[in-house]
Amino acid sequence: MNQVVQPPPAFFGRTIFSEDIRQEKSGQLTIVGMFPGGIDIGSYPAVLPKMAMLVEFQWRREALREPARLAAFMPGASEDEPVWQEALVPPKIDPSSFEKIAAAEAEGVYPGELIFRGTHVVVMANLTIPRPGMLQIRAFVGDKIFAIGGAYFSQKEDKAEKIPSA
Repeated sequence: MNQVVQPPPAFFGRTIFSEDIRQEKSGQLTIVGMFPGGIDIGSYPAVLPKMAMLVEFQWRREALREPARLAAFMPGASEDEPVWQEALVPPKIDPSSFEKIAAAEAEGVYPGELIFRGTHVVVMANLTIPRPGMLQIRAFVGDKIFAIGGAYFSQKEDKAEKIPSA
């Protein structure tokens, strides 16, 4: 069977949203209170005492030769109103080490192109959510914008109104 591994996109990623992320002594991360997709809120504007984001991303070698940054935008925010942003700095890798790792990746059962991984942990306190909608996480690489996460803030329904009266 001749299977071909598809090349990865130049840049891609994902974001996990939670109440907190803790760095352990071992170097591992503990994610506490993960939000699996959305967050119900009673009324707006609302203040979350704490919200954490684990932003993971991967890129091909040539992808971060241009200026790059990560940013988070609240529902209804404009492109010049990020609630958080940080520059992406490519790792400094010795060229001979890179070539050895790339050669090893190319010799595997399913040979592929070497990609780099990055992780940013962002913990925000007293985060104001202005209205229902999507908290968007974006990567800006040169003139391209990549969607790498989102959490939907919805209006929590009052369950008392749904109970039929006798």
